[in-house]
Amino acid sequence: METSSERKSKPFIVKRNLLKDQIVNILREKILMVQIPQGTRMVERDIAEILNVSRIPVRDALLLLESEGLVENSPSGRKVITLVEEDLIKINQIRTTLEKLAVKLFIQAADPKTIDGLDDLLNKMNDAFQKKEIKRFILCDIQIHQYIWNHTNNQYLYGILNSLLGPISIIVSNHAINFDWKKTKLLHDELISYIKKGDISGSGKSIEMHMADSLERSMMCLQEQDETETHYVSELAMVFGEE
Repeated sequence: METSSERKSKPFIVKRNLLKDQIVNILREKILMVQIPQGTRMVERDIAEILNVSRIPVRDALLLLESEGLVENSPSGRKVITLVEEDLIKINQIRTTLEKLAVKLFIQAADPKTIDGLDDLLNKMNDAFQKKEIKRFILCDIQIHQYIWNHTNNQYLYGILNSLLGPISIIVSNHAINFDWKKTKLLHDELISYIKKGDISGSGKSIEMHMADSLERSMMCLQEQDETETHYVSELAMVFGEE
């Protein structure tokens, strides 16, 4: 039988985990929607004050965002990652190679149920496109790629691609914010059409087109980006206040 002290300890653990998850979701969304810009210092104390929470769940949330690659720990403290031209080129190079391998392994391993799951994600993406729901469109884009990675039957490939999730998420979000979504939608339609046919060659070429378009758009975003001083999270109280 549980003691009263044991019963009291359980809600605290659950509450803390839920609070950490809520903070992660808030910060991740603000980063991806560029409401917290690249290079912003993520000061634990300031975030805790803005969100009116203790520093412990904020610390846990920042550690998780760091593991996702959205936040990095530098000598000056944690900050949102900054992607420069060299980063974008290198990420695109390795992603093109690994995404082509992923679709090949996915096709070789997929059963009808797995294909249906991918098709369902594409339908959700198209629904978000029709309803002009940008946050859901971005999420579906990312989830489609993660779904393919996760069904390659190669945990090492999944691990490598998932380690790039933070930068990839920022790239995907920037494209959705700055460009017409139609081309992104059509590229995904084409890719999944090839996958459903079991066409490894066609899927590989589709990935190459997808990644070439991604790099071109990323470079355009970089050129248009204004040079600004480093942002500090203490200046973002107004952004969080919109919740």
